[in-house]
Amino acid sequence: MLFAPMRKKRSACAPLFLYSFVSFTNRVDTVGLKVNNSLTEKKDDFVPAEGREVRWYICGPTVYDSSHLGHARNYVTFDIIRRIMEDYFGYDLFITMNITDIDDKIILRARRNYLFEEYKKSQPKITDSVKADLEASWKKAIAGLQKKIADLEKEIVEKQIDEKRLDNEVVAERNLQKEKLAKAEATWQTVQTASVGADAAEWLDMSKDPVAEYVDAQKGNSLDYELLRKLTQDHSFRFEKEFLEDLRVLGVRLPDVMTRVSEYVPEIIEMTQKIMSNGFAYETDGSVYFDVDSFDRSKDHFYAKLRPNAVGDAKLFAEGEGALSATGEKKSKNDFALWKKSKPGEPAWNSPWGLGRPGWHIECSAMAGKLLGNTLDIHAGGVDLKFPHHDNELAQSEAYFNNEQWVNYFLHSGHLHIDGLKMSKSLKNFISIKEALAVHRPRQLRMLFLLQAWDKPMNYQRKDTMADVESKEKAFSAFFLKVQALLQEQKSKIQTEAWNSKDMELHSKLQATQKEVHAALLDNFNTPSAMNSLVSIVNASNAYMSNNDERKPFLLRKVAVFVTRILRVFGLVDEPDRDFGWDSSAGSSSGKSHQDVAEPFVKALVQFRTQIRDAARSKSEHVSFLKLSDQLRDDVLPDLGVKLADDDPTFPYYFVDPAVLKREKEEKLKQENLKKRQKAERELTAKQNKLKEYKNGEVTPFDFIKQEYQITLNADGTIPASAIEAGLSKSKQKEIPKAFAKQQKAHDVFKAAVAANPSVVSDLEKEIQALEATVKSLE
Repeated sequence: MLFAPMRKKRSACAPLFLYSFVSFTNRVDTVGLKVNNSLTEKKDDFVPAEGREVRWYICGPTVYDSSHLGHARNYVTFDIIRRIMEDYFGYDLFITMNITDIDDKIILRARRNYLFEEYKKSQPKITDSVKADLEASWKKAIAGLQKKIADLEKEIVEKQIDEKRLDNEVVAERNLQKEKLAKAEATWQTVQTASVGADAAEWLDMSKDPVAEYVDAQKGNSLDYELLRKLTQDHSFRFEKEFLEDLRVLGVRLPDVMTRVSEYVPEIIEMTQKIMSNGFAYETDGSVYFDVDSFDRSKDHFYAKLRPNAVGDAKLFAEGEGALSATGEKKSKNDFALWKKSKPGEPAWNSPWGLGRPGWHIECSAMAGKLLGNTLDIHAGGVDLKFPHHDNELAQSEAYFNNEQWVNYFLHSGHLHIDGLKMSKSLKNFISIKEALAVHRPRQLRMLFLLQAWDKPMNYQRKDTMADVESKEKAFSAFFLKVQALLQEQKSKIQTEAWNSKDMELHSKLQATQKEVHAALLDNFNTPSAMNSLVSIVNASNAYMSNNDERKPFLLRKVAVFVTRILRVFGLVDEPDRDFGWDSSAGSSSGKSHQDVAEPFVKALVQFRTQIRDAARSKSEHVSFLKLSDQLRDDVLPDLGVKLADDDPTFPYYFVDPAVLKREKEEKLKQENLKKRQKAERELTAKQNKLKEYKNGEVTPFDFIKQEYQITLNADGTIPASAIEAGLSKSKQKEIPKAFAKQQKAHDVFKAAVAANPSVVSDLEKEIQALEATVKSLE
């Protein structure tokens, strides 16, 4: 049975608060806020332990490599929830996030990188010894991949035999490992061509991972403690800086406190000692283990509140303990390391139990306990951390504080899958945040995550995931630009302000949308529903503006301000002082004279006028004028931040950021080139097949049979008796006449083609070369 969140009794009348937005003050009611609590596996009423103050701990990254799109999903998702709680509901959050800079993965990566570079320096040229090391490295790597594939194949077969639902992820991982194996074997084939005496750097770089692992196995345990501490510190600090820069670009608010494990070793030792004195841990051979059975038997505690069914899962347990296991004999296989005795080749800190380093799980407990105390309102992290990491955190902290419940609300973000396969660094199928940002803008990634339930898995398809995001982004942008245009237009003309039924209907829709959004955010931060409501009010506003001569700009402004307010809460709008809309409008005249602002537009107009006059004087066809008009629309005005809308007479133009229009143009050109390339590829394949057909048809049927069956046929095409007497099988006797007839047909086609065009083959070869060049130019 799982514990329900422990809460103070809530007063009958919840406190209200005032929160200022761009142009108005709004009272936001938090009564009824529900969150999906992993501890109870249901939506619970959210009631902080102390009024509106919320103590929140979020698991940060283990900084051994670049952060990937899964990290982006996790931290942007919790940033969205944070913004909703702070900017919409007005909670006072105190957020602590850790940086894990002491970890087995960091140790191995830093150590291997160092040893690889040292090996590279010592081996400037390819020698027989280097070739032997390369061979041993690649064979070990390839054997490792083959074993992984065999294990996965076995798992697939066992699940089929047991008639369980076959896990598509296992199949996808098997396929991925096969791709990696094929790539490794191909690379190894290339590396084998390295000749003695050649520069070694290129070949070693090509073989970095296998060689680094091979050299580490030989020399890793020879490095001293102090060197390892420096190597791991330098390595982790590099990726910590990269991670924080990724957060900045993604628009993620930084925590109030950031903790590094390396700066909290004394607190970790103190926590370990107290857990031991409370009877829930023991020392063996310089390592300290948490006594799971002792904890679970105590009347006030039980182990694995989040995933009790996972207890005993050897694979998950091994992942939690790390690749560099602790020493000493354990009382139970479920006991996990609080403190690991450092072996040769591992960094170390002094402790009452000798040189060692913290276990992974206790790091978060010690840092969060130090800053947030014996009760956390919220603990957040990825769903993959539930067991053993978060379950072990709970056990350690409750053993330390001697309380029944350390966390009231556990929030777990859902997995991110790439093309159907869970993304992870261990599988090396991840997309780094920088790679994602090279393709998508930060706002698009944030909107992508907003459109998914935060606590459910999501699948990122490399080809078409962003189609819905781009459509909604364009819809919001177009709406804001239309409202801005109407407000500008209103300055120069007088129109009726008396409301009619259409105005009343749109206003009612806005009021309903405000209630829908509020209800959605109360319901476990349901941003997909809230975003759909915003899209709906925008669509309703567009319908209201269409074919309506009495549209009210002030009413539309009210809609735009509300939509912007919610988008700002979600972190999609950067400018705090804008009433509505996003991004800076192109063509801003700030700091420029009227002449400076007008000059590029006047130049474009003069150029267009000259082209029109020249075409008219030369009595050009009317299609020439249309081409000049299209050129103005597609090539000239976008650089000035102007978008013409041929299909919208009500709003024939918009001012848009030139960079946005440039990206749209590039995407359009990319799609056009893709279509051209696909067409050229189809033509190329057809011509290659035709050439192959002619090449095959060049051979006479007599020569074909002689080549394929080693038999010389009679002049009339029949099989000689001597071949039959020599033991030609009956199946071959039936097969050869059919093959002869088929080749005769192909040969006749070839002769007819040559008769019609003696250079048909050479012409085809030239056409194929031209198409190959076309395909390459369009890549």
